[in-house]
Amino acid sequence: GHFSVKSDVYSFGMMVLEIVSAQKNGFARPQDEEPLVYRAWRLWNEEKVLDLVDPVLENNYQPEEVIKCIHIGLLSIQEDPVRRPRMNTIVAILNGDSINLPMPKAPQFLGNPTSPSDETASNPCTMTVNITDVHPR
Repeated sequence: GHFSVKSDVYSFGMMVLEIVSAQKNGFARPQDEEPLVYRAWRLWNEEKVLDLVDPVLENNYQPEEVIKCIHIGLLSIQEDPVRRPRMNTIVAILNGDSINLPMPKAPQFLGNPTSPSDETASNPCTMTVNITDVHPR
């Protein structure tokens, strides 16, 4: 509920994933469509992360650059703000500096999106968020 440098990094990471995939991270989607965060993590873990890329691009991109962007996006949406990279690190990486990125961890709220065993943990639509305590920057 508080804005910070690390919440800005989270927003940046979501934007990167949305741009690469041409898919919004909203909950207004067809019921059978996998949420962007689930899809990104599933493809990352299956080592098929380039399947996340918008098909309109028709391979008109450098795979290593897109993988780097997706990696940055996934690191930026880490559950623990301490694990998110700082924006100056992200800028350096995007400018071509050789920085070893840690492997991202799946957010705790992901669970298994298709498992009916714990509907609250696996369905992000059932999560509640208190937005009454918003502070301007």
